[in-house]
Amino acid sequence: MKKINEITEELKLQIMDANSKVFYTEDEKNCILDYYRQALCALFLGKKTEVLEKFYELSNLKLFRNIPYSIFFSEIEFIKNKVANEILLKKDASKLFELFELFKEIENSIAKIFLNSYTEELKNKNALRIRAIEIFKEKKIIKYYEHHLDWLNDLALSIRNLDISLFPQTNSKLCEFGKWLDAEGKITISNNSQYRTLKLAHDKLHQLSSRIKSHITSKKEIEYMLILSMLQKCEYLSIDVGIELSFIKSSEYMQKAHYDTLTNVLNRNYLDDIYENEFKLAKLTGKRFSVAMCDLDHFKTINDTYGHDSGDIVLKSFASFLKSTLRETDYIIRYGGEEFVIIFPSTSIENGIKLLERFRENLEHFDIETNIKTINITASFGIIEVDPNDSDRYEFNIENSIRKVDEKLYLAKEKGRNRIEF
Repeated sequence: MKKINEITEELKLQIMDANSKVFYTEDEKNCILDYYRQALCALFLGKKTEVLEKFYELSNLKLFRNIPYSIFFSEIEFIKNKVANEILLKKDASKLFELFELFKEIENSIAKIFLNSYTEELKNKNALRIRAIEIFKEKKIIKYYEHHLDWLNDLALSIRNLDISLFPQTNSKLCEFGKWLDAEGKITISNNSQYRTLKLAHDKLHQLSSRIKSHITSKKEIEYMLILSMLQKCEYLSIDVGIELSFIKSSEYMQKAHYDTLTNVLNRNYLDDIYENEFKLAKLTGKRFSVAMCDLDHFKTINDTYGHDSGDIVLKSFASFLKSTLRETDYIIRYGGEEFVIIFPSTSIENGIKLLERFRENLEHFDIETNIKTINITASFGIIEVDPNDSDRYEFNIENSIRKVDEKLYLAKEKGRNRIEF
């Protein structure tokens, strides 16, 4: 009993407190520890059936609480290693072998439970993604992503039922999306780098599905943990395909849009449409995007001191430097005067800040040659993150987002300029 208490206390300190504190309430933590304590008691008494029952009950509790499988698995590994160390001290090789065989069965049965739950969750998420596609006024390129969401649904259904007759096409050239990619897609996607990135993600997706099919059809015992891992990777790759398509759609959009005559960045008239498009794409891919606003510091002084011609050169040079520093897929819109709005597709606020910080630092050393003198400038920035899946659609419309990011920009200026506020 002493050893069981020691292991559960170490579990509490080393795993649950350190890595999982954001997932558990105090009551849940005590409940889970009690389950582990009962499982350990049964384990030391050699009651295999009871051990399996306790882990099965724990699985249902974890699923109910939406605890990631990786967190659960790390807890199981911790217990297995602790018990194995005890057996090693007794130098009982047969007991050690029995322990590893038991935990192999535990891990596989738990992985099966989580896999079944994940396939159902994936079907529901894909239904929302397909619904998101439906709200696009012009589907064009993005409509082909719908084919792969259906493909992913078929893959999940086949895995859940272990029915190979339901398995989708494993050859990347023969699925609906692959046919489009090898034919019309080559013409539509003018950027060779974008095309290669998209094709690579799509090929990897099918290679993984082929591995899943081979594993299911082999005569070996099915390793549900391996299947779960590969199916999760398939979902991530599917999202990557959607993101790449959204980048291509962004490029297509920018080719058609009108540009500000002075700075050669996008015209403010397109801001609403661009934001609406990114919101829908974010809803589709499940990836957040960021919106930033920047303002040249003391620009009025430049105009007053050196004249409007010099001011125009500064604005033009600033915009050109901004375009060359940011990514091709980022939208830069002249909002008015010396203010610019930047939309970072599929970009968290952390990564958006990194992009802005790199530009801000480089701008400090950027010399702008005017007809009168060389001018150095700085800029202030505000940035917010938009997560359509966690937010009310009307909370994050363009008006509210601009208001929020403008507040951050105002704060940056209040705090001394040449800084980023978020």
